[in-house]
Amino acid sequence: MVVIINGRVVGPHSVLEHHCVVIDGGRIKEIAPTAQVLWSEDTQVIDAGDGFVAPGFVDMHVHGALGRDTMDGTVEALAQIARFHAAGGTTAMTPTTTTHSSEKIAGALQAIADAMGHDFGEPKSSVRTWKGPTFRGSVAARNPHSLFVTPSRRSMNRGWIVRDW
Repeated sequence: MVVIINGRVVGPHSVLEHHCVVIDGGRIKEIAPTAQVLWSEDTQVIDAGDGFVAPGFVDMHVHGALGRDTMDGTVEALAQIARFHAAGGTTAMTPTTTTHSSEKIAGALQAIADAMGHDFGEPKSSVRTWKGPTFRGSVAARNPHSLFVTPSRRSMNRGWIVRDW
């Protein structure tokens, strides 16, 4: 069990002063005034020192970090990206591809699938977002025209696009 004491706990509607967060089995079990909570001697106690205790940030659009990119298509790149984002409080992230060839996007999505479920000690990849190669209009000005395909049932039903990872 872990208890974070003497914190200002950020809740959905207010900040709770001088509260603690009791974590058991990796899940929040209780949030209460620090003075009202008892714990055993073998409990890991973390003193927040009147600092803020807040839920982790979920980043729904992550292309990369530190020179690494989701499009690198490797678990190692995703782990490095995750470590960087974890340092800022991110606990879950959505690796996001860029407009590219079908093969490159498929490789990135496969790396994301391979990384999911692994505990790297970083944010967890909860879902993934892919872009292209079917963009038209204003996006066309920012991307190589050779990467575009005309949207069709066939192009949208490829296993790498519609798949339960």
